[in-house]
Amino acid sequence: MKKHIVPGSGREDAALTKVLIVDDDVRNIFAMTTMLDQHSMQVIYAENGREALMKLAEHDDVDIVLNIAVKTPEAPKPAPAPAATTDKK
Repeated sequence: MKKHIVPGSGREDAALTKVLIVDDDVRNIFAMTTMLDQHSMQVIYAENGREALMKLAEHDDVDIVLNIAVKTPEAPKPAPAPAATTDKK
């Protein structure tokens, strides 16, 4: 079993950590990859949830999944919350 660290904790070796970044904005992927590279972490990325699942099937050694996408256009939209009503009797 591999041992991992939380960056900055001083435990074990961060280079053993494989991270899957999920985002559809290349700027976010670049920023996160740059930061994780500083800790010698191995990074792979996917542009959406479907691609992320395919990557996880290909790479069974992924330790962390970072889903930094704010919107997911292909996902079903959640139902709106019912409007709150009050009776003023």
